[in-house]
Amino acid sequence: MSLSGFKFNGSSLLMWLAGVILAGFLITAASDVWGYLRLEKKSIATVNDWKIIEKGSSQFALRANYTFNAQGKTYTGKTTLSKPYHLNRLSAEKQVKIYAAHHWPVWYQRGHPENSSIEHLFPLKKCLYTLVVLGVFFYFVYLRNRETLLN
Repeated sequence: MSLSGFKFNGSSLLMWLAGVILAGFLITAASDVWGYLRLEKKSIATVNDWKIIEKGSSQFALRANYTFNAQGKTYTGKTTLSKPYHLNRLSAEKQVKIYAAHHWPVWYQRGHPENSSIEHLFPLKKCLYTLVVLGVFFYFVYLRNRETLLN
């Protein structure tokens, strides 16, 4: 198929599709890494209360509402803990009792302490998936260049 002098074939289509998928993975991974890196200062949070958030029929997440001191001021924040979620409300309630006894660190952005979280996890899985998709993309580029050289 030709469109204004540009030829589409199977390898071109696969390369463009892999490129679009790679762009999506790069954007989400970069966003998550930026979110991780911007939270650089650490303080101790006082968790005021825990809420159980129903994410689905069998997915219950925990959300903490907390306060902390930074730069001579008191700030409030809330964090919904990431997966894995609890399978039922009873399990989530038991976990709340365990978490209520813990002291929680809070990470916040140096210039804007209102941006904070009690969860500070590097998005390793997203970065690894992005590297795999990057490898697939370069494999399709290699195949297309090889096809061009052979023709």
